[in-house]
Amino acid sequence: MLRRVVFCDMRLAASCGMPVVQGVYLAVASMLFLCAGQGAWVFVPVSSASFFGFFPDVSYAVAETGCSAEQAIASACLAHAVLLPVTCLVSTALFAHAVLEGGALRVSVARGRGIVLWLAPKVAVSWLFSVVPFVLATVVTFLAHSGTGSLALAPSIAMRVALACVIALGCCALCWAIFVAFGTGPASAGMLFVAGIAAFVAQMSLPSAFVPTGYAMLSRIAGIGLWQQSALPLCASCVVSLGVAAAISAIGFARRMR
Repeated sequence: MLRRVVFCDMRLAASCGMPVVQGVYLAVASMLFLCAGQGAWVFVPVSSASFFGFFPDVSYAVAETGCSAEQAIASACLAHAVLLPVTCLVSTALFAHAVLEGGALRVSVARGRGIVLWLAPKVAVSWLFSVVPFVLATVVTFLAHSGTGSLALAPSIAMRVALACVIALGCCALCWAIFVAFGTGPASAGMLFVAGIAAFVAQMSLPSAFVPTGYAMLSRIAGIGLWQQSALPLCASCVVSLGVAAAISAIGFARRMR
């Protein structure tokens, strides 16, 4: 039963333009790396040995932070994570619009499915369509640096990719919750985008603090000397995000069923 629901959701997601979002992600990530030049997209020092941000240029990261070439390569492989929160938002917005505006929610309720059984597959599909291009771009970037790097970096990068995927799951769940509660119009999407950017600005203003939002957490994973000490708080924040998303979704679900 669940397998059939997920398969139907994936077909619907594919029909509403989410594969196009994946292609755009890969194209934009490629252009960002090709046109990056020397520098960093975000560069905020936390201490003399730890920095958060997005560092596509290996030589710049080594020169400015004093880190090893291996650390710089690992960070460069994840610099395109700067695109991941927007990808989660756009993918979820497209899918949620197709689902919520089409009356599928009321049909599911009429068949006796609760909010959890209805929402969980859709969050999973949005998450899957968001992280596939991210993982693919990471692998390609790692292979591009294989001449200067080492396969010894693969486990570290894999762990950071896994953490980024967990963060993406929390982002997709929160996006779905807001769309269920407040609708799929541009106001909801704009609110999520502005809130994410504002929280990231707050993180840059308070580098020693931990701001549990998508951009802020991803900048720690893609940064230098921070991801290991941040792993547990990141996972805990994502669990909290899932709980908050479930609560907001339940309120929105009850509101829509009136």
